[in-house]
Amino acid sequence: MDNPEMVWDLSQLVPSVNPDLILEQLNFMIAEANKLRDTYHNRIKYLDGNDLLQLLEVKDAFALNFEGVTMYCDLIYAANSMIDLNKKLNDSVLTVLMMVSQALAFIDLEIGNLLVEKSLLVNDPYWRSINTILKEF
Repeated sequence: MDNPEMVWDLSQLVPSVNPDLILEQLNFMIAEANKLRDTYHNRIKYLDGNDLLQLLEVKDAFALNFEGVTMYCDLIYAANSMIDLNKKLNDSVLTVLMMVSQALAFIDLEIGNLLVEKSLLVNDPYWRSINTILKEF
């Protein structure tokens, strides 16, 4: 009895499976991370609870916006790592995720500093996320 090979339909994760468009999305991800850095770096200490909530929502929306393309690159490589294009996409997403992490690393650090200075934010609606960051800090 032959077992049919499993086929994954990963096209649902991205608007297009065109590799050039996927790489374009990954480059856009870097640009958006840099915009967030330019907007918030060294400004978090001046945020009140509502502004901090807005920042955390923007950060969550950023992650959600690019979740599909990063997952696609990871899973297409996991499905068949022998295909050069899949390896290229996986290598690209790993590089992009490193660059995005570097661009956004300040957020957790500055929120940690803010929480140490202003412990009044404990009653904020986003306390679970804030508390996690504080524990890591």
